[in-house]
Amino acid sequence: MYDKRITNFFGQGGSGLQLLADGHTEFVDLTENDLVFITNGGCVENSSLSSQNPPASFHTEIKPSGG
Repeated sequence: MYDKRITNFFGQGGSGLQLLADGHTEFVDLTENDLVFITNGGCVENSSLSSQNPPASFHTEIKPSGG
């Protein structure tokens, strides 16, 4: 599944996923044979460029991720 955002992980032991895809909510049931890999985003999303002497500024506003 690509270009979908997991909005909820539910059930005892994670028996299902609630997804947002193209503005619609979907539900996916999971079995004990399913593997779910989740990417939490990068640690550099709010960083910026700088040089050797001044430190790079850190932007605290939250931006949507690209992943």
